[in-house]
Amino acid sequence: MGGAGLTDAQYDALVTAYRSGYFEEPRALSLSELAEELGISPTAASGRLRRATKRLVETQLAVTDG
Repeated sequence: MGGAGLTDAQYDALVTAYRSGYFEEPRALSLSELAEELGISPTAASGRLRRATKRLVETQLAVTDG
């Protein structure tokens, strides 16, 4: 696991996004560019980031569905 309950792929996606400026305002790179860096499709990159973010909210903020 990549830490904080994340898979290695989720951890890598979040760290790459962060270091590349994906979370900056304005974004320093697009989802397509991030996906290219990760070697996956933009759809896969988006899903990976969403699942990783959800997991971080659950584990770090102790928030669950419901």
